[in-house]
Amino acid sequence: MVHTHSISKRPVEEEFSVRGGVLCMEEMRFDTFGANLPVGPEHVGGTTTEFLREEDGYRVLHHGRPLVAVEVMVGGPEVDHTLALPGGRRVRLLDLAVRGTRVELRVRGGGRPRPARAPETKMGMGR
Repeated sequence: MVHTHSISKRPVEEEFSVRGGVLCMEEMRFDTFGANLPVGPEHVGGTTTEFLREEDGYRVLHHGRPLVAVEVMVGGPEVDHTLALPGGRRVRLLDLAVRGTRVELRVRGGGRPRPARAPETKMGMGR
């Protein structure tokens, strides 16, 4: 997923994979620090991330950390949340939902069941 950070106004890229029907976090890339972006290694869900300083910015490796889902609050055109899918297909979240809508990205039929709660826009993604 690619978007423009709402504070720094710089691009952020998050890479996910699907392993055995489970959505996994692979890495995050950004070129400047901003609110809610990591500043070093973090211990998340039993996995310690690897924080790398590279010539063009920062890279955080999540080592295939399994996720049930990724929740996103759809930003406006200035944020432009966009999914870059295998094969070069791009899906702009603003084309699917209005700004401020909570969207949940998950593997269709994958992951653990979640407790029932308020209706959300759900989008399955897979390879």
